[in-house]
Amino acid sequence: DLPRLVTGHGVDTVVRGADAGLLPTMTPRVGLFEIWYELGILGALAAAAGVWFGFRAIGSATPRLAPYLAATFAADLTLAFLSEGFAQMTWITLLAISAIALSAAARSQYRTTRPSAAGLARF
Repeated sequence: DLPRLVTGHGVDTVVRGADAGLLPTMTPRVGLFEIWYELGILGALAAAAGVWFGFRAIGSATPRLAPYLAATFAADLTLAFLSEGFAQMTWITLLAISAIALSAAARSQYRTTRPSAAGLARF
């Protein structure tokens, strides 16, 4: 079906189709397959462009935040390749932890010199 190949079958079709028995039980449920099957070629191209521009934007991030952004993107893409899809809570949990770690790194203050221990010697 050429129109469905281009536009996709609709959001959450893989999960609902497998649960209803319309799709074979061995249908892959990884994130990459879900993007392609549910959103079609247009959605897959948009997702690929988003990943491409996301990795390119890491280069313009501050040196303090770039490692966190690279780790977040790498972990999210690895989960998309290997996980059981976007319906699982691991995906949302990883995104939340990534956002918290990035926020903590963005607002933290790095010390350039060690504090003096002379004040602690009195106690």
